Amino acid sequence: MRILGERSLVSLLKLVINIAYFGSIALGAIVVLAIVLILVLRPANMSLGLPAQFDIDPSVYDVAPLEDDGREVVIEQAQGQVRITGVTPWQVFQGLALAALGLALAAFALAQFRGIFRTLSAREPFVQANVRRIRVLGLLLMFGEVARAGVVWLSAFGVARAFTATGIRFRADFQPSTTMILAGALLLVLAEVFREAASMKRDLETAREIQFDLVPDEEFRQDAISVRSRMRPANTVGGDYYDIVPLGEGQVAVVQGDVAGKGIPAALLMAVLQGSLRTLLSAGFRGSRLVGALNDYLDANTPSNRMVTLFYGELDTRNGELSFVNAGHNLPFLIRRDGSLARPGSSSMVLGILPGKSFEESALRLEPGERLLLFTDGVSEAFDSRDVEYGDERVAGYLRSHGAATPESLVDGLARDVLDHCRPARPTDDMTLMLISRE
Repeated sequence: MRILGERSLVSLLKLVINIAYFGSIALGAIVVLAIVLILVLRPANMSLGLPAQFDIDPSVYDVAPLEDDGREVVIEQAQGQVRITGVTPWQVFQGLALAALGLALAAFALAQFRGIFRTLSAREPFVQANVRRIRVLGLLLMFGEVARAGVVWLSAFGVARAFTATGIRFRADFQPSTTMILAGALLLVLAEVFREAASMKRDLETAREIQFDLVPDEEFRQDAISVRSRMRPANTVGGDYYDIVPLGEGQVAVVQGDVAGKGIPAALLMAVLQGSLRTLLSAGFRGSRLVGALNDYLDANTPSNRMVTLFYGELDTRNGELSFVNAGHNLPFLIRRDGSLARPGSSSMVLGILPGKSFEESALRLEPGERLLLFTDGVSEAFDSRDVEYGDERVAGYLRSHGAATPESLVDGLARDVLDHCRPARPTDDMTLMLISRE
């Protein structure tokens, strides 16, 4: 186990919190049982320990260093415990009841920590529930410390008022811990940070909904052609893109793209890519001419460190003929009826790097029973915790084993296989699959 690893550290802390939580409950049960026994049995000669603060009179108790070097030592503001024997059951009951209350508050605080660590394990820490939990912990720490100092002061006051000792002066000072108060204040600040992060997360969730509304449904059917798609961003939003655009007369444009990077910047560029491509289609651009115009537009209007891979195809849904341009995208897998595989076409330069480039068109014909799998590099370049890549060979192996499955089972099963390969790590790149099938 990698103790310093992200996931194992969270698991270790979660285990410690769980042990402390159930331990506090067990101790609380023992204290409650002791209270019941005291009230029922009323044993004699009971004793009670009270916290006390005191000073020692140096004229009575001489404290000197071992070496006579002129230093003077005086004991003051000392703390200890005074044990009183012969107290009444009611006094012991009060002490135990206070201890039970302290354990109950500790269990409550640990329960808040357990909730926080559950969301950490699920990688969803920025939620409103955690804002409330952290705020409660901060207030509990601050007011709990004030209450503790108050209880100590009352106990010391009772000792100072009721007892005397030669050379010892009992006193009662109200001394809450500044460190604990500051820790509580920091938790309140952290709660505000989580509140802002939770608000940003809600905005990201809205952006995710909008992004998924920009792409078509996962299932498309026209004539003898069906297309099954699946898109999984690595973060809340991502830079992968797929589209199916009707072109008229039994023709549809089948598009899959991958913007370099992930997260919000890639998602914004993905929206630019989709809008530009649909605008060019509306203007009558087709094939390699469309991809060239899209390349020039991206080169002129996007940052120089951002590039896009794109598979653009025009598919006749009546006879399965597909002409396509592959601009730096993964070569697709053609699954033939006999289960054999092929990698049709060739890959040109990615988009958005150099203007004025020409792009080569390729063509194929999907025969009845054949399928074409398009995928982004988030599939083949998914790494496990040991940095072992999933790779094209694993993709091919899965297709050979499951090529006859239904489109939904094939796409969802391949996505699950990639995720299983990565576990316990999470995929670090967006993942999109499109399976074009001719019935």
